[in-house]
Amino acid sequence: MNNKNKKRIIKWFEKEVVIIAVIFFVCGCQVGSMLQTVIPAKTKTFTVTEVDYDEAFSKALKTANELRFNVLTSDKASGTFYAQRGSGYIEFSELNFFLERLQEKKHQVTLRVKSSKPESVINNFMKVYGKYVKILPLD
Repeated sequence: MNNKNKKRIIKWFEKEVVIIAVIFFVCGCQVGSMLQTVIPAKTKTFTVTEVDYDEAFSKALKTANELRFNVLTSDKASGTFYAQRGSGYIEFSELNFFLERLQEKKHQVTLRVKSSKPESVINNFMKVYGKYVKILPLD
């Protein structure tokens, strides 16, 4: 085999390796997004006291940002927001926050989390959120 043929084979092999790497990357992305449906979910409800509705909602958004969640949708009037963190390889977490007025300075929060460790995400959220508002667990 002469030098010219060796160079052609090496160039062909390099192109194939790049194509295979791209295929694995694309397939990996698809698998990561499909795993969303099998990630465990956990819901926790608790009461927030000593703050008004607007402050309870804004502090919840602040907490989500501190925990490096990307808030995708937010509706203060209905007291809901949806946030995500991670891309599915090392971590993927979804957070749904629901705030309901009970009385003046007393509100009910329902936190629904989909994650590989949902209990840990909920506990971290409540710990940080508890710095801003008074929390009384219900369940």
